[in-house]
Amino acid sequence: MNLLAFFAPDAIPRDVIVAGAEHLPEPLQAAVRDEMQMDGAVGMARRYSLLQVREGTFSMHRLVQTVARDRMSDNALKQWAEATATIVSNTFPSGDFTSHLALWDVCARLLPHALATADYATALGAVPEATGYLFNQAALYLQVRAQFTDAKRLFERAIEIGEEALGKEHPTVAIRVNNLGSVLQALGDLAGARECYERALEIDEAAFGPNHPKVATDVNNLGGVLQDLGDLAGARQCCERALKISEAAFGPNHPKVAIRVNNLGSVLQDLGDLAGARECYERALKIDEAAFGPNHPNVARDVNNLGDVLRVLNGLAGARVYCERALKIFLQFLPENHPNIKIVRENLEAVERLQRTKSN
Repeated sequence: MNLLAFFAPDAIPRDVIVAGAEHLPEPLQAAVRDEMQMDGAVGMARRYSLLQVREGTFSMHRLVQTVARDRMSDNALKQWAEATATIVSNTFPSGDFTSHLALWDVCARLLPHALATADYATALGAVPEATGYLFNQAALYLQVRAQFTDAKRLFERAIEIGEEALGKEHPTVAIRVNNLGSVLQALGDLAGARECYERALEIDEAAFGPNHPKVATDVNNLGGVLQDLGDLAGARQCCERALKISEAAFGPNHPKVAIRVNNLGSVLQDLGDLAGARECYERALKIDEAAFGPNHPNVARDVNNLGDVLRVLNGLAGARVYCERALKIFLQFLPENHPNIKIVRENLEAVERLQRTKSN
């Protein structure tokens, strides 16, 4: 009961608790590791209607959770908050949510518990490493789902925790500041995004030197916001530097290289170098199809960009095929109101308008 009081009230995964048994105090640790003992403890709580069990999950009414927490001592509160936040942080995925789609279902299942356990632990000043991680990872997941306002709030909390626990110049803080910059850019706060990217770059260059993959990420993102701000020369310089670092670190055919090549293509397109942009998009597409297969959001991004540059080059038939392919892929993974789907629809409509004009 003490343990479950710090999770979100509904669909608490049994397997997550079992996997995190080592972080629990005795005698609960031993009981969780023994299926019969755990069933006995759960059965006792069920008999008193203190929790519900269905399909490998537990649910506990919010009022029951509140009563359970209210009856604990200060030491017990902190102990159980630490245990739950640690258990969930050890389970919440740490990968690249943009590229690894299998992680999305795991994140969706754990998201309410990540936020609940991190909230309780933060309020009690417990396990900042776990809580900062949970807020950052939850924000990354919300970001790929285009829930930018919520992601911004969580990144800010992650940064605050990291600065207090690790110091303002720690590389972990740089990661979170960089992530905040990407959300601010999506929300249209370009000055704020630039400030974040420049701060992250300063921290990482001091920590790792000028040619580290983390520096490449910062420089790449800085190039993107400079492009949005209209500084195309500065954007190109950043994109080319990021590409050079990434090729040296990962080789010429790595998905991270595809990201850099794709972004350089976008800058070249804005500069009017359409042939160079097309070459970049085709290279990025070849890398991503080899890495992820033909139906992946990264492939959709490349295909959409290739379609857009073909539209400008007046290759309307090819542009339409690419845009339609990008839309079909994105619709498999993203909600209808996602910005990526909006962008592809707009590109497709532009191609169709040009085709109608030509036919008339």
